[in-house]
Amino acid sequence: MPSIPTALPSMKAFMSAFSSIALNLTLEIVAILSMILNNLIAITQTSMKRMLAYSFMAQIGYVSCLIAVISNNLLFTLFS
Repeated sequence: MPSIPTALPSMKAFMSAFSSIALNLTLEIVAILSMILNNLIAITQTSMKRMLAYSFMAQIGYVSCLIAVISNNLLFTLFS
């Protein structure tokens, strides 16, 4: 299990990779599509395991959207 000091350099690399506005917008669009499509697919499932899997993927979309929306200055302040 990685500790916080090992997670910080990877978060800084993520911040530098997604500092561009175009990449943030792309991540937002992919996250929103992930939320919508996975929730719609989860509704149609009859197996509880599949429903949970699609719901989990939608939750990943929510987290991705949060990461894309918050500003780079906030990320820098939070993780440095």
